[in-house]
Amino acid sequence: MSGEPWWEAEEWAERLEEKLAQLGTRTPRCVAEGCPEICPFMLSGVDPEIYCTEHEARRHGRPWLQAHHPPGQHNDPRTVLLPANYHAIPSELQHRWPRETLRNPDGSPLLRAAALTRGLLDTLYLVMVIASEVPVLLEQLDAFLRERLGERWRDEFQAWLHKHA
Repeated sequence: MSGEPWWEAEEWAERLEEKLAQLGTRTPRCVAEGCPEICPFMLSGVDPEIYCTEHEARRHGRPWLQAHHPPGQHNDPRTVLLPANYHAIPSELQHRWPRETLRNPDGSPLLRAAALTRGLLDTLYLVMVIASEVPVLLEQLDAFLRERLGERWRDEFQAWLHKHA
């Protein structure tokens, strides 16, 4: 059982290298048309046939939503549905948990509490990953609007908001 924190950068770097080796490229990308997914932990296959988890599920007639057990199924049978690509993140994080905590073979309430806490931390990490896309999108949208509508696009937008309030 490792005493290292779940966010240990060196272990993440090692796991990333393993995943890139499995994919057969250092620049993986989902080959489904229009899919921007490049996160190695959300991809499977071998270059050049790499698909994100969601497109892989669709190709095989499976749903794009997957059931996730935040504290691990041995600690709590309840699940939450996550988009398949995002499910890959907490699942990957669970692989880093101490095996005893994830499996909890004796039903220890302390290991269950540890798993619930780890599941919460992993969920918060997932929220950070998802939310990190928002500022980039807003910055790109601002640049687009400036290019298309000019530097004063905000004035027009404010007028439109006032009109439709």
